[in-house]
Amino acid sequence: MPRLHYLDEQLAQEVVISLTEQVFPGSPAFQLRGEEGRHALLSALDQARWPYYRTLPVKAGILHYGLNKNHPFADGNKRFALTAMETFLLLNEAVLLANPDEAEAFALGVADGSIGKDESIHFVQRRTFRLGWSDRAYRRWFERLPPQERATVAAEVEGPTGRFFNVVRRQAIAELADQ
Repeated sequence: MPRLHYLDEQLAQEVVISLTEQVFPGSPAFQLRGEEGRHALLSALDQARWPYYRTLPVKAGILHYGLNKNHPFADGNKRFALTAMETFLLLNEAVLLANPDEAEAFALGVADGSIGKDESIHFVQRRTFRLGWSDRAYRRWFERLPPQERATVAAEVEGPTGRFFNVVRRQAIAELADQ
């Protein structure tokens, strides 16, 4: 596995600034809960580095889970957890293929406890696509998705995530989604 790029405290602060200024201007969200919140943030960021979690999707899932559950901020933890996870994946040339409704349900489920750590990791494992995969590796990944998830992935490829996919992959997705 190539060397992974992790989020640190400085990059997490840049994500917070970006969310605050660009996505949620004027929002009181993303204020750390003092020193306790800072420790909660650092703990969640460090969990993804643990050697026990071996693959990129597992590390991304544990990052999201830790940030969501540790509650480093007074408000905005679910939004930050999703954004930080997606940033981590992009830093490592991968994307999470989930539509906004699925991503929201995922974050809410982790927050309310209806989605546990293992289920959270499994969701991210199923939906993480490595941008450097060959067409053959991509096809194998897509074929392993449950049929009900194929349509969502196919729709994401045509939507905002689609900029990451070439024509060959789009055709393969369309063919497989129709099966």
